[in-house]
Amino acid sequence: MVCFHHHYVSSSYGIIHQREANKYKVNQALSQGDRIGVCPGGISEMFENYPKPGRHPDEECVILNSRKGFIKMALKHNIPIIPIFNFGSSKLLKRWESPLLEKASNILRVSICLCFGKYGLPLAFR
Repeated sequence: MVCFHHHYVSSSYGIIHQREANKYKVNQALSQGDRIGVCPGGISEMFENYPKPGRHPDEECVILNSRKGFIKMALKHNIPIIPIFNFGSSKLLKRWESPLLEKASNILRVSICLCFGKYGLPLAFR
């Protein structure tokens, strides 16, 4: 889930039943019996993988240490957690490493990423 600060963007995502990712809205959805999908790593996880210095191209990185609130909410509402991990998604496109884009993404809470694939186009390598 992505939290947008602009009304016209967040209201357009309501069409596909996306909600703002804050504690109140998620609690409200779970109280109404809705089921939700959560990507707890978010923007930070996106920038932790290769080509970040020190990362190997065959490694996948998951950030969960500081993101346990969704587990507490699931327990509170007695909802099962079904873990899903998409192996290899970081290999579909190559990402241009830029600390500036990472910082801007975290500040704006929107992923700003320059990706490319085959022939420099957004076509997956696999």
